[in-house]
Amino acid sequence: MGTYRRFAFKDGVYINKNAGREFNEGIKDLFPDVSAVCHNFSFSQIEKTIFYTLSNFSDNPEAAAANLHNLSLAVAHLDQNSEAYLNSIELIKIIAVNLEPQSPEQAESLCDCLNKLLYILNSAPENLRYGNSRWNSSIGEEFDPQFWCYVNNEGNLLSSDTGIQNSEDIQLPDDPIEEGFYLYDEEEGSVLDYIIEQVKPESQISIYTALNELYDKPFIYSSSNLGGEFYPSTHSKIKPSDKPIYHWGVTKRDSQGTELEWGWKKL
Repeated sequence: MGTYRRFAFKDGVYINKNAGREFNEGIKDLFPDVSAVCHNFSFSQIEKTIFYTLSNFSDNPEAAAANLHNLSLAVAHLDQNSEAYLNSIELIKIIAVNLEPQSPEQAESLCDCLNKLLYILNSAPENLRYGNSRWNSSIGEEFDPQFWCYVNNEGNLLSSDTGIQNSEDIQLPDDPIEEGFYLYDEEEGSVLDYIIEQVKPESQISIYTALNELYDKPFIYSSSNLGGEFYPSTHSKIKPSDKPIYHWGVTKRDSQGTELEWGWKKL
């Protein structure tokens, strides 16, 4: 992991180095064309959450461990049996009890664990998929949804991830609330819910939306969008959209946290 080190200890403080990042060999086997691999929950957000935990919970090991567990679960799409989550558990225990090292050597050891955790979560296959690299570059650090569609006031489907001009392969969402964007995948909705409610830092999930004035079609920036119709970076007919975004998530739980009802939730 020579080029992968992002966390370091210098002059008594932790710093975030502008170092390279890389996938592990398992991901290279699953996705031979790593240049087209895209994150759902971005690398930068994973890194920022780890650094936030390091900076804000140094005197509270239990809170630090809980936050890193929440991050690991979100990245692993809430799969507690995933290899990425299981591999993170022991590292999180070591990190949580060594947040206030007493020597540069102990700090260096802690940084090793932080870098290993980032390395593991960056390569969690549940959080990765093949996508269009030009769309992915336009998204930057924001959340990269896979499945979306747009419904107008008449209840008609205008556009979707299958194409800005083609939405024939997508079924209209059940009982849409109003005109806007709909993230209709249940698993993705669960992950969004978990990130919003459990993962720090406490920032809103951002998803880029826009209007393609050439076709009068709204769209979401997603690495899963079909290429060929247009690309967003330099298109003169692309304008920001202020329409709401809804995701399919849990709307009611009991006192033990058991899911009782699902429905559309506004981001």
